Amino acid sequence: MKRARLVKTHLLYVILVLFLAFPGKAFAEQAARIISCRMDTSKKLRVVAECDPEKVYGKECYLFALPFSGGKLSSKTLPLKKAGKSATMSFKVRIKKSERQTYYYYRYVIAQKNKKGKYEVISAPKYITNPEKTAKYHYSFPKASSKKGLQVAASMVEDAVDLNVQHSVL
Repeated sequence: MKRARLVKTHLLYVILVLFLAFPGKAFAEQAARIISCRMDTSKKLRVVAECDPEKVYGKECYLFALPFSGGKLSSKTLPLKKAGKSATMSFKVRIKKSERQTYYYYRYVIAQKNKKGKYEVISAPKYITNPEKTAKYHYSFPKASSKKGLQVAASMVEDAVDLNVQHSVL
């Protein structure tokens, strides 16, 4: 009994390791693949995707933003943009200033309309890869005058000041 459980546990462990080692293989059968998902300027999101036109139903592909926390494509979800079906597609989305920070928490997918008129995801999710593009401040990190530091007791603070310690932990 223990041996059977041990074998099952090892088998699950091997499957998990293989899945983590080769994550792209899980989406090998997908009709589309997002190559790049970047902010062009602080106002525009640009998503570039490639697809196999023979595997895509219909004439158009759609870009969706899904919530990070496991949100799924529902009938109420509206596409951000649509593009004509081709080997390489580009989606440009203008983002309102008030919504710019929330767009980093979405995962982006390409979808198609199936024969019933419902959207279905045909790509693996991708996140924005350059969030620094919309940062408010673009200055370099300040340089410390010294790496010298010391762990001191509260009664030894004056000694640390005398030794010219730059950083201390009480």
